[in-house]
Amino acid sequence: DGVVGLTDFEIFDEKTAEHFVQDDKKALAMDKPYIFIEDVPDAEGNPRKFQTTKLKFIDNYGRNCLLGLCQDITDAMKIRREYEKKLADVKIMANIDGLTGVKNKNAYNEEEKKINSMIKENKNLEFAVTVFDVNNLKKINDTEGHQAGDEYIKDACHLICRTFKYSPVFRIGGDEFVVVSQG
Repeated sequence: DGVVGLTDFEIFDEKTAEHFVQDDKKALAMDKPYIFIEDVPDAEGNPRKFQTTKLKFIDNYGRNCLLGLCQDITDAMKIRREYEKKLADVKIMANIDGLTGVKNKNAYNEEEKKINSMIKENKNLEFAVTVFDVNNLKKINDTEGHQAGDEYIKDACHLICRTFKYSPVFRIGGDEFVVVSQG
């Protein structure tokens, strides 16, 4: 019934204040903290992201009261998004072979775990595994140098990728490749 401090209508425009009043009503109807995140313009009209927690309690006189805490989490959310993007980029890098650009042994191990799990779950899984070992890599490295050997590996990878263009290609060793075909 009463407000300690300024009301929402004294702080915000009428539309925003009415929105907060509706949130208060939701919080008063709950038996647990009401926590939400929303976009709210600051005093200059700039978009900000706020996390609000509202908690209903009964005071010493038996009145229903509402305690609200509002935090500006705009900067924290920006940092979190940047972190998640960097983490996603690192995960991609962790699964890509630096020389050829195809998936690496780490990615193959993950794919193998996924397929083994599906087999254990008796999923109707049809797939083929094709293993390649590029011939004469040691000879090329020894006679023409490692740069020529790298080109030989990249050429072989390109041929495999072109042939199996609808299946993931993995480089699992120096001159070893695996293709997992499904569907």
